[in-house]
Amino acid sequence: MDRRAFVSGVTLALLAAPVAADAQQAGKPVRIGWLSATSPDRGPEQQRPIVERHLRQSGWTPHFELRYAEGNLDRLAAMAEELASARLAVIVAPDTQGALAAKKAMATIPIVMSSADPVGAGLVASLAKPGGNITGVSAAFDDSFAGKWVELLRDIGAGSSIAVVWNPASPTVAGRISVIERAAANHGFRLHRLEIRSAADVDAVVQALARTSVGGLIFDADLTMIPYLPRIVEATRRHRVPSVFAFAPQAAAGGLLAYGPSLTDIYRLIGVYVDRILRGAKPSELPVEQMRKYDLIINLKTAKALGLTIPQSLL
Repeated sequence: MDRRAFVSGVTLALLAAPVAADAQQAGKPVRIGWLSATSPDRGPEQQRPIVERHLRQSGWTPHFELRYAEGNLDRLAAMAEELASARLAVIVAPDTQGALAAKKAMATIPIVMSSADPVGAGLVASLAKPGGNITGVSAAFDDSFAGKWVELLRDIGAGSSIAVVWNPASPTVAGRISVIERAAANHGFRLHRLEIRSAADVDAVVQALARTSVGGLIFDADLTMIPYLPRIVEATRRHRVPSVFAFAPQAAAGGLLAYGPSLTDIYRLIGVYVDRILRGAKPSELPVEQMRKYDLIINLKTAKALGLTIPQSLL
């Protein structure tokens, strides 16, 4: 049996299981922590209302304690400690960095996370048996994703060289970069690596796009770079560089293409897991769900501005 199908089946069975008699009663107000490495006004964070809507439909009245690091990872530890002492029912960590900080600060508070590679990042022991106090959703940015981003640039006729914007400090980036390097070599691209570790690096990346003749750009899936997205998108448009992103809102913000897991499904599942935990389920007994629905988004307005004709095969 396919491993993902097995994990999904186990998860669905557990989600349908009877709740514990001593669980919190639906309808009571609940305080939920939200710890994110990124910003509240950009990218996937705009999907948080999906979680709140699911909880309200399930009978809860959630109050969120929100903490956003705005891309500054040094702030996460202190924010996690604040939430750990705030008498919360559940912590939601919608990115790997936030989840790692939450796990370090909280040994008993249930944590619902989203991560590209929760096993590789050390968040859970395994997808089927996460153990401990953390479970959630695997966004599954495996080799096929990173390779697909390169293939999309090939399909739109990118030039002989491409660039990838990435954060070397990300705990999940190494595998994706290796796949991008191999895919670029296989398709005859010369690859430029443009690093963003903090806001101080954005100017250098923008300048590199101005002086380096690249036929396409990949913006890695690391969410700590979301605050820098507007400047990168504006630079790609100004220098007429086709760009590929991981999430639909990034293409909607002006990028050319996006390919990755459905954010709507990720956040809906986060809501499902929070609801189950509030009703008494233990995180250690809820297998991590792997995403199997993906979005391919093409911004035709951006394509027109870049003077590109998108191949009919992509459309």
